[in-house]
Amino acid sequence: MYDNLTLYRLKTGELIVAEEKSVEDNHFNVTGPHSIIEEPSRDGGQPRVMLQPSIPHDDDANVELNKDMVVLRTVAPANICKGYQQALSNIIMPNSDVQTPNNVTNIASGLS
Repeated sequence: MYDNLTLYRLKTGELIVAEEKSVEDNHFNVTGPHSIIEEPSRDGGQPRVMLQPSIPHDDDANVELNKDMVVLRTVAPANICKGYQQALSNIIMPNSDVQTPNNVTNIASGLS
């Protein structure tokens, strides 16, 4: 569904995640570009990462990113892919640290 998720660092410093559709001579064709916004944590822990659509009100926009503006391009890591999928599909992925009936049973069986 969200194949080829790629991170792009632009010359402006902005970090973009998008689904790469094709690579042309002068640009990258991408769908659904979102800016990655980091908000410092209040308790000194990991920063909070948020996704903001690069094209407001159009999560599936088809965009050409000019290669001259891109300073870094790499495959998006798993945590960014998961957040992107959640943001665009409204599917909430369970956190592995959250106790569910299955892992509570496993935890409880280890106590006996």
